[in-house]
Amino acid sequence: MSCVLNKLGQFQDILAVSSFLLNSPSNLEAQSEQKTSNENEGWDEDWSWPDDANEAKQQEERGSNKDESVTKDAWLPDCSVSLSPANDLLVLAYDERVVFLQQKWDPDETEGAGCRYHIIYKGMLNQEEGECITKVLCVPLASQQRSSQGRPDWTCVIVGFTSGYVRMYTENGALLLSQLLHEDPVLNLKCRTHDVPRYPGIAEQTEELSILFPTSLVLVDGFSLFQSLRACRNQLARAHASGTDAIQPPPLAYKKWGLLNQDTTEDQVSCGVITPCAFDQLHTASILGGYSAAIKSHAPVCSRYLSVGTSPFVGVFDAIEGSTQPLMSDVAFAVASKLKSALISAASGWWFRGKQPAEDLSAGKPKVEPATSLPIRFSIPDLRRNGDSIHLAPTNRLAVTTDSFGRVMLVDVTRGIVVRIWKGYRDAQCGWVQVKEDFHKEKSDQNKGLKKKNATFPRLALFLVIYAPRRGILEVWNIQQGPRVAAFNVPKSCRLLAPGYGILGLNHLTVQDSRRQYKQLQCVLMEPSGLLKTVYVPFHLALSDKNSKKARDMHLVKKLSSLLHNRNNLKEPLEQAITPVLLDIKIASYKQQGLNKILATKNVPSMVQLYAMESLVAQLRSQEPNSLDYESQCLLQFCLAQKCLLKSYNGILKINSSEMAGKMEEDINIETLSDTLTMDEEEIKQFQEQITHYLKACYTTKVHFTDTEAFMDTSQFLQCFEVKVEHSLESQEEKDVDTMVDNQPQAVIKIKENLSEDLQSELGVFLFKACLTGQSDVQDLFPIIEQLSVPIKDFLVLLVKTWLEQEETVLKNLTSSCHLYQFLTLFSDASKTSRKDDFSSYIQLQEIIMTSKQVAAALVMSVVIKSVLGMSSPEDSSTQEMETSAAESSVEPESTNNAESAVEITQELDHTWVNILGTSESWQTVVNQLHDVTSLCSLLYTKPHQEVTANIGRGDMVGWTASQDYSVGIQTPESPITLKTLLKGGRDIFAELLGKWVVKHGVSPTYLSNHHAFQRSFSTGSDAETVAMETDANDDKDANDDKDDGQNCLQKLLADILKRLPHSLEHDTIQAHCCWEYIVQWNKAPEATDMLAQGLEHLKMLQNGILRLGVATLMWSTFLAKRVSAGAYLMDKVGKAPKDRLCRKEIGLSDSAFQKFMGSVCDLFDIIQMVEGESPKPPVFRVEDLWQVIQGSTPLMVLASYQQPPNQQLVIVHKQLCTVMQAVMTFMLKSVKPLQYFDGTTKSMFFRELGGSAPTPEKNISLALMEKRQEFVNKLVISSFTNTTPNHEDGAKTPEVIAVSPSVSFMIRFRKCSPASVWPAVAQQLALVWNVDVDMVKRHHSLQLYSLGYDKQAEEVLTTVSENTEIAMQLMEVVGQRLHYIAVDQANDVSVEKLTSVPANLMSWIKTKDSSLLRCPNVPIVDTVQLMGKVVGLLPEHHSLYNKAISLVETCHALAE
Repeated sequence: MSCVLNKLGQFQDILAVSSFLLNSPSNLEAQSEQKTSNENEGWDEDWSWPDDANEAKQQEERGSNKDESVTKDAWLPDCSVSLSPANDLLVLAYDERVVFLQQKWDPDETEGAGCRYHIIYKGMLNQEEGECITKVLCVPLASQQRSSQGRPDWTCVIVGFTSGYVRMYTENGALLLSQLLHEDPVLNLKCRTHDVPRYPGIAEQTEELSILFPTSLVLVDGFSLFQSLRACRNQLARAHASGTDAIQPPPLAYKKWGLLNQDTTEDQVSCGVITPCAFDQLHTASILGGYSAAIKSHAPVCSRYLSVGTSPFVGVFDAIEGSTQPLMSDVAFAVASKLKSALISAASGWWFRGKQPAEDLSAGKPKVEPATSLPIRFSIPDLRRNGDSIHLAPTNRLAVTTDSFGRVMLVDVTRGIVVRIWKGYRDAQCGWVQVKEDFHKEKSDQNKGLKKKNATFPRLALFLVIYAPRRGILEVWNIQQGPRVAAFNVPKSCRLLAPGYGILGLNHLTVQDSRRQYKQLQCVLMEPSGLLKTVYVPFHLALSDKNSKKARDMHLVKKLSSLLHNRNNLKEPLEQAITPVLLDIKIASYKQQGLNKILATKNVPSMVQLYAMESLVAQLRSQEPNSLDYESQCLLQFCLAQKCLLKSYNGILKINSSEMAGKMEEDINIETLSDTLTMDEEEIKQFQEQITHYLKACYTTKVHFTDTEAFMDTSQFLQCFEVKVEHSLESQEEKDVDTMVDNQPQAVIKIKENLSEDLQSELGVFLFKACLTGQSDVQDLFPIIEQLSVPIKDFLVLLVKTWLEQEETVLKNLTSSCHLYQFLTLFSDASKTSRKDDFSSYIQLQEIIMTSKQVAAALVMSVVIKSVLGMSSPEDSSTQEMETSAAESSVEPESTNNAESAVEITQELDHTWVNILGTSESWQTVVNQLHDVTSLCSLLYTKPHQEVTANIGRGDMVGWTASQDYSVGIQTPESPITLKTLLKGGRDIFAELLGKWVVKHGVSPTYLSNHHAFQRSFSTGSDAETVAMETDANDDKDANDDKDDGQNCLQKLLADILKRLPHSLEHDTIQAHCCWEYIVQWNKAPEATDMLAQGLEHLKMLQNGILRLGVATLMWSTFLAKRVSAGAYLMDKVGKAPKDRLCRKEIGLSDSAFQKFMGSVCDLFDIIQMVEGESPKPPVFRVEDLWQVIQGSTPLMVLASYQQPPNQQLVIVHKQLCTVMQAVMTFMLKSVKPLQYFDGTTKSMFFRELGGSAPTPEKNISLALMEKRQEFVNKLVISSFTNTTPNHEDGAKTPEVIAVSPSVSFMIRFRKCSPASVWPAVAQQLALVWNVDVDMVKRHHSLQLYSLGYDKQAEEVLTTVSENTEIAMQLMEVVGQRLHYIAVDQANDVSVEKLTSVPANLMSWIKTKDSSLLRCPNVPIVDTVQLMGKVVGLLPEHHSLYNKAISLVETCHALAE
């Protein structure tokens, strides 16, 4: 990549711009004078000879055409041009005329410049006669909007005039403000904007606008200028909206310096704040003050200004910060207050929009403040040299000057000396280009972490751009001592635009908050044709010399990369194009880089790579061996190793091709498998059945996409291998002294250790898949692998990983295990031949197998490895005994956790010791464990049949189904099951996994219990019974339909795993883990309260009482107590059932979910109380001998058994509180505080550990507390019938028969029943516990039933009432209300005739009753007659109402006739 000129934009109409600017009055006067002189010089035409007349005429025409072309192109250097750094505005000015051009995108542009500059304003800006424009400057202002922070908002055009005025305009030519700062012409306008300091500690430079006059320098503060321009623009917009033109701009803060000791000043730059070093401070003080000079503790901070001109050539001025240089804005503001004309002097010399007569302007000219003298500090004197321009570098440490002698000088700003001179550049124009180094993103995570740790600032390269208009050349130089890096031939009348500043109004906060850094223009070349080009310089040009051999080779490497990238467009073959370039590289390291590029490029044919490799090897071998340097020798060995890899790739590709494929063998019979795997035929059949169940469970429900067979690319194949060139030190005993030669480097080929999983998988498939599936012969592949000289251990590990990844493919037919056996046998023999038969490879294989989630493939691999090791085991009997005695210790985690430590142990073993880690006995343990894991995975990956979960919701079971909103399957993510995770998962890991499976699919707890009972009876039965059961099962299976196959398969899988793990999967262990898993999932989704209820169903299935109490206690303390406590205090605070918003905020549940939650909590306390009457036996926890090495956390069963037995007193009081809370939430009761129904001692018991001690309750309960309790139970009875439908209404349905037996549980299950059938009994139980009047509760119960017309149910309750007189009096009121409904509300002729015999006093009593108090007044009269008979029987004969009761009986009988 080299330096280029990129097209930036194009004038839309350059002729319109030039014609407008050149038609100025001064230009027309100059053209008329030139025309008059040409006419006066026509007298010499008569002196030409007649023969030479035509020739003279032709020369004159050629000369006139040349002058016209020069004049046509020479207009641009005479103009004042300014381009905004944001590339949004371009301004050209000539004399008093100016043109504003705005950049716009042109989608139809085909020449590469996508932007066009359109004229948006043109006009004359002079306000005084003879006033001309001397300088223009475009300054973009930062946006204050949050969305575009750090971006330009609009651009201000600053114009300097010969009259000394400085005026500022908007983008459309509207005048913002005008000020007379000095009465001399403006020479130059420059701006300095905010720049982020490169390193911490560097002083931040302030923004400022510098205005140069012949004898003075004005510096306008950037912040004040930014605020004033924004204010003026806002005032101008408001003035236009109101139809006026007057605006009053705010004052600016500026400084005015008088530059002394320099005859003429042409240009200047402001270098910002400079702090001298301590040496310069001491040096200056000693020179000025001598030995007794006083030294300040801190170096003075000063602002430095550099100017160019004559006598001296370069002047350096230092203005010490903190001195009393006046801010001229204060003076201007004071003067403005004294002037009379408000329009002219409102802002001390500021002029507004619109022209005024010349005499008014001259008469009202503002007063110009004098400048403060600033003496020169030091200079670069040259009497004859006249400086033309000076440009400051972006780093503020260098500056470049041009002069009248055609020299370009590089000046050190700090030291004030010239460090470099270029000559031969008359009328030169200069600019700076600063390039930042690009940080390439590393691919590996290791490099990312290292880069982040050692983060550094990007390097910057500074280039100088010089445009020589007389030579028509644009050059780019590397400073300070670097060469010329680029040169371009350009037109001679161009302008080099180098703004050198950015956006005004930025600071370090806005730059940090901006979304991305704004890229500003640095150098732009403007051609007379209207084309703008920007200079692009790559960073690497600052690093190398043109004549460097290293740079040449780098260029060739880049050329080689370009050829490989564009290989499809080459006319010649690829090998003929890239090989000469590769051979032309001189340095060996760069040759290897080029070779690596060829090998790493994708889709390059292997024959092309092999051709380039052989050519490079031939070139290296053509030289004498002694003449090759070390790097060339290493390169030769590297090429030979890569050549070997390429030949192996071609050989493997030939084997895997379609011509060699298709050798798929037929299925091998069971006898062959039995001999290969050292298993009998019955074991082989069971083994096949186990693998079949596993594949059916794991892969039948997955979606498979057919993919085309694509072989591995050459670059990917080579990327998998690592070639290291090292010295092979050989001892003299192994070599003959006469044949010894100088030690040469040797190449070692290995498979990369940090190879990605994708590449590792592709390499394994490319190498072994065809042979494992029987499509090619193992004997054909193994010699090719052996020729690579790669360690057998690497290929062995790769083979095992490939086998595990291709589980579904290789396990479809166990014939592949025979091919695997051949591979392992050949690898084992090869390792013995190479005398590297250590057991470290088998340890690593065991680690890979134990961490694999493809357990069935791992099982087959373990069986084959055990068979191979059994065939190659030593025959010494003593060795066999030692191996057998240590077989069990081979599965300890210390020996399998870290393969590297095991390798070190193996290397340290003496030959007299036997390593048991690689024996067949140790692998037998792994095989047995993998058998259990495979059966477990087969069950866990099987989806139960619908009938298995259909019984959950029947009867009293409350099941969870997948149709609900909260999916348990989502709440329990599946983690891969490996042998290693099981060995570290704890002793209850099997029950835990089975519990998660039950929760995921909602398996009924009764299904598990019934299956366990069947398994126990099956295991204790005789052999004859076993055969009979199997025969019956087979007969039933043949008789059933296909829909029962899934259920039978599930039963078989469950029976198999229960048989393999009888101790780890005991009944209580499984049910406890199912219960715990339901509670855990409910805690993640508290709204799914049915999961909590289902967990309690599993808890009830626990047969051991101690275990049931322990799990219940853990549930209460871990998940339930906190929410119950929050709900109780919330209810007590609000005094009623809380709303949904409060429930969600304080408890984390909705109001409806909280109601169900409290019901489940009450069920939990019921379960705890049920265990009280049982005789619990201590649980026994056992684990199979094969799994005794399991380590991990403490099992749930152990934690539950260690829990203290619940204190029944605490259980009872918590049960009472939860019942009250549930009643409040069920009936949304008001004016109820649950905690007010308990005394202080009882309140102190709440929300404690259930196994803790309980204080003695108070014996004497206050009367007020008893009244509150009585009021609550009565309210509870009444509320339970609120939503009950009356009995004798149309469409009414009679509810279930209410069970009112006093022996029912304290909290009976009522989810399937109506509240009226349950809650009255609950109220009676609460009354019994609270020692309140139970008979009153029963009376309220019976009265509510009679009021609803349920007389039969009321009679059942009535038999339990002990206060007969009281209930009889209340029932008489019910009878009177019913009779009132008949006699008064529903009166007719028949009823009136029947009531004529009723005594008058009785009739008056009936009329006083209110039938509206009854929920069901239209009860059949027969029921009323029976009720009245009950009343008479309950009243004693001597009671005052007995006679009235007899009369009511007669009245009812009369109505019933």
